[in-house]
Amino acid sequence: MKAENFRKSHRKRAYLYLLTPAGLAEKLRVTRAFLALKQTEYRAIEQEIEALRRELRNLSPE
Repeated sequence: MKAENFRKSHRKRAYLYLLTPAGLAEKLRVTRAFLALKQTEYRAIEQEIEALRRELRNLSPE
């Protein structure tokens, strides 16, 4: 959480859940899940790119 956003906010109560131990634990859990999802997507894209490269090599006259 950016402290600057908190300071400028007129709705500081909206940040309260983040300041509790349970809120921080939940934020960590959500962040880890998001990162795992993005890493899975990244690996899938890498595989797709490699497959396209192989296809191009096979089609290219040399």
